Amino acid sequence: MPQMDGFRFLEKINPRNFEVVFVTAYSEYAIQAIREHAFDYLLKPVDGEDLDRVLTKLEDKKKQTQTTPHEKILLNTDQELRMIRTKEIIYCESEGSYTCVHLICGSKLMVSKNLKHLQSQLQQFPFFRIHHSYLINMDHFELLDKSQSQVLMKSGESLPLSRLRKKEFLEVLKNQLKY
Repeated sequence: MPQMDGFRFLEKINPRNFEVVFVTAYSEYAIQAIREHAFDYLLKPVDGEDLDRVLTKLEDKKKQTQTTPHEKILLNTDQELRMIRTKEIIYCESEGSYTCVHLICGSKLMVSKNLKHLQSQLQQFPFFRIHHSYLINMDHFELLDKSQSQVLMKSGESLPLSRLRKKEFLEVLKNQLKY
């Protein structure tokens, strides 16, 4: 940089709401980069594999920040109103005008809303309605047994996949592979 180095440039930016990757030919600046809370450090000439590694780490961090603990919903049971992080929900099961919410801790909450209502609350999160009775958290999906039309969750539960929703579900799975 002609007028100042990267460290002086960073001093002028406050607050810093982005990640910094230092790219330099001089390894002696690595300690200073760590002190400046650099996300990573690459030495010139930049190796393609190193660059790919850094970009993958950046993308992973971005995904983590997009699914932060503040992503919660309020669930109304007969006895309480409970704030639940969406990532703690494995799946939701319809029980008439109620919904049973299955959580990763092993407990279940009977919510006084139907599954369609919960689906609308969870639409901005990675949930998919696999059946008229089941709404699953895609983060807890493990495999699809296509011959049996069964969805296996990481927790071990096997849930039916509706014949009418199978094509859309396969599209969702394919789209997730692109990222």
